[in-house]
Amino acid sequence: MNGPVMDGTLRAMRSGVVTLLVGLLAGAATVAAPGPSAVQAQEALQCTITGTKTASPAKIRLGETVEIRLTLSAQCPPAQYRSADMVAAVDTSLSMTSGGKLAAAQAAAHKMVDRLDFSLQKMAILSFYSSARMVIGLSSDPAAIDAAIDAMPIDRGTNIANAIDVAQEELTRNGRADARPVIILITDGAPNEPAAGPEQQAILSANAAKVAGTTIYTIGLGSGAAETLLKQIASGPEYYYFAPSNDQLNAIYEQIALVVANFTVRSVGLGDDLGVNGPFVAGSGSPAPAVAGDVLGWAVDTLTETPVEHVYQIKPTKVGIYPAADRTAARYLDIDGQEREFVFEQPQIEVLDPPNTRACSDGRGWSINVHSFPDSVGVSSVRPQGCNIRFDSGDWATGTTYRLPQLEYVLTDGSGTKELFRGSAVQGPGRVDEFLPIRVCQAPPYKLRLVTTELAGYQLCPNAWRERTITLRDFRPVNFRNTLLRFGFYR
Repeated sequence: MNGPVMDGTLRAMRSGVVTLLVGLLAGAATVAAPGPSAVQAQEALQCTITGTKTASPAKIRLGETVEIRLTLSAQCPPAQYRSADMVAAVDTSLSMTSGGKLAAAQAAAHKMVDRLDFSLQKMAILSFYSSARMVIGLSSDPAAIDAAIDAMPIDRGTNIANAIDVAQEELTRNGRADARPVIILITDGAPNEPAAGPEQQAILSANAAKVAGTTIYTIGLGSGAAETLLKQIASGPEYYYFAPSNDQLNAIYEQIALVVANFTVRSVGLGDDLGVNGPFVAGSGSPAPAVAGDVLGWAVDTLTETPVEHVYQIKPTKVGIYPAADRTAARYLDIDGQEREFVFEQPQIEVLDPPNTRACSDGRGWSINVHSFPDSVGVSSVRPQGCNIRFDSGDWATGTTYRLPQLEYVLTDGSGTKELFRGSAVQGPGRVDEFLPIRVCQAPPYKLRLVTTELAGYQLCPNAWRERTITLRDFRPVNFRNTLLRFGFYR
């Protein structure tokens, strides 16, 4: 994932925009690379993600809440490998001064300095043209390193072999035994020094450095870069980056910094698609999620061995045994710069008949769940637009602008003379639809009637009917003693 994509994703999550999370849960996101190859270090540069999702209690009665607890952690390569001694070797030949290339390389190097943890990292700055000059040796002083980046001398010629030799000499002489030796070399052309076989000399110098244990990254800037040579110099073709223009350099340096110095999981987007059966209880999230319809979303900057925990409550809307959510997943940036996904295993919830049916003579009773929602989207036989009696995503979008009023319903016996239940539907927190669970001891038939007349600009769908007759046939299977009735409204 390149730097701008990663930063944009994180900004969107932090601002509460969870459109990306919907795509995440659908498995639709794609990853862009900053160059023709993604960084893959020779070690196993990938963290092991561990995540759990629990539901407590796992068995409830309708109308009660369930606490959901998500934990997520990352087990990364041993911490000692996070220390690195890096030499940034920058081509400062005259050709680099054209088109702002040198200025862009310096700006990207400054950005890399900002990303490093100098309690673990050291960095040196080397300038090369017809020969190489160490502007500052391995240092943990970011201010001094920044000053060296701005003070690199400019001259004629390009001697990649000498640049690698001088960089390796610094790593051998002043490098730490417990730190990874790294050379990051950037150039916009091909070597022309030394006079005899400049390319072959560059390859020989690179091979000697690699035999000494140094990892070499190379960056070709612009159309004049000697890509074939730079791939040979690098520790492998995947350690080579091509920047067609100056704009790509920040992303490339960031990618290398993630691999070389930052052994941790970053930019975690955690999403939970609850589905319609388990609405989120508003105010119950710790930390609070961003909410879009049935989808909850959180952003986590970094993930380590210490688990992060997210706790919230749901209030199931139907009797039965079913998963706590449709899908729960974490999309994250691994230490090798690759975007990966972890999918949580869903706990099962068992929802029994509501508590007040215990007073029924048979100890069970009958449950009618009333679902009312905006139904302005979708083609049906009664209207060309809306009233398909399905709660679609477009219906949710309509409802965010035009809210349904609180709806009141009355349930009577089959003759319509004996009132068995009267109540108002409750709007699911963060939702635009409403639920009303009705529990009665008397067996069907019943009549259910919508008594609210002022519908705030909505009309009841023609196929939803203000009054319904409910018979034994509506309870399938009969021994389930539970049925769902949908009321759609359009504008």
